[in-house]
Amino acid sequence: MKLGEKLAKTFDELEAAKIKALADKAAADLAKVRRERETLNHFVDDFRQYLIDTITADKVPAKKVNDYTRQQWIRDGLRNWAREQALIVVAHEDHDGMGMESWITLTADAVRPGTRGV
Repeated sequence: MKLGEKLAKTFDELEAAKIKALADKAAADLAKVRRERETLNHFVDDFRQYLIDTITADKVPAKKVNDYTRQQWIRDGLRNWAREQALIVVAHEDHDGMGMESWITLTADAVRPGTRGV
């Protein structure tokens, strides 16, 4: 085998390995996204159940959430359900007053005349 042929074979093997590595990374990234989405879906389902349990117990719901990305996910995930239940999902930004920790307190309010829906 000539050196050029050997080098071409090495390049081909490296390119194939690179393509396989990229495909493996893409598959791992997709799996990670799917796991994160599943986690968020469970979070929305758990929050919906929390609203049901708290409101039926004649209490006002308030749930502390440290992850800001979940705020919009919950609002989007509960929009239709909340509207059917005459509720508005509300997010209040809170903090410890020291600049060390901040979070969102999720709650719900009843849709009343003159209020805007979810």
